[in-house]
Amino acid sequence: MSAENLAALLSFKATRETSWVFAFEAIFAYAVVWLQYIGSWNRMAKTERGGVWGTYIGLALAGMLLGIVGGMATILTGEVDPTQWMLELNLSVMAFICIIAGTITTITILIYSGAMSLLTVFPNLNFRIVTVFIALPALPFIFIGSLREAFDFILIFGAMLAGPYWAIILIDYFLLRKQKINVKACFEKEGPYKYFKGFNPVAIFSQIVGMIVWLFLGGWMTGFTFITSSFGMTLFNGLGATFPAIIVSALVYYGLTKLFLKKYNFGDYGYSKKSLGGVLNEDK
Repeated sequence: MSAENLAALLSFKATRETSWVFAFEAIFAYAVVWLQYIGSWNRMAKTERGGVWGTYIGLALAGMLLGIVGGMATILTGEVDPTQWMLELNLSVMAFICIIAGTITTITILIYSGAMSLLTVFPNLNFRIVTVFIALPALPFIFIGSLREAFDFILIFGAMLAGPYWAIILIDYFLLRKQKINVKACFEKEGPYKYFKGFNPVAIFSQIVGMIVWLFLGGWMTGFTFITSSFGMTLFNGLGATFPAIIVSALVYYGLTKLFLKKYNFGDYGYSKKSLGGVLNEDK
């Protein structure tokens, strides 16, 4: 870093155009959106411990480092697009190679995760056809709009979906199942995890409730007046949107599961460690 750039960074004064709540919302929501791809990052890990630490140390350190570098570059150039501030800062070819490599790996993770999710529901489909089916609809978004607009789109709709989703997953696994899953039953179409004709209505309802909470608090970010609430905007300035949506979805799912699913024995919540002699992914 040149002395001139260092001086510019040290003399930078925050404009305070964005509140700390919105900044926290952006960071928290974007992290939640990426959380479901952990299974792609650590799928080659040989142990549970290696998968956890390899993912969080590698991803967290790399993410924070790149975030700091990107923030400093944006302050110096006023550009949020990495390709733009790289040109203005006259960075080396190696920097562009890193961007290209990072883009390729990111796209690979996204397509692979989407393909495997679809194949889980429709196992008889061809993997290559599924990957093409998933990749082609995303192409227009590459050429339409700016990086900033794409970020807003991912943040708004991704957080609205992913926040309540992860609330349900974490409550179900850690609190309701006590980290005990009948692995064999996961592969049985008519097994205990079938719920009601293959769907968990309590999870679906909890997801919808969380999305409604998110839209009430953060709907103004979409730009649509019909889902913009002045009271919701006021609450957003103190609470954000994604975290409250997670809390509400978690409480609704926990309460309704206790009230209905466990009571009528749907979802095998009474499964014990003795049933198959082990717990999912338990390290020896």
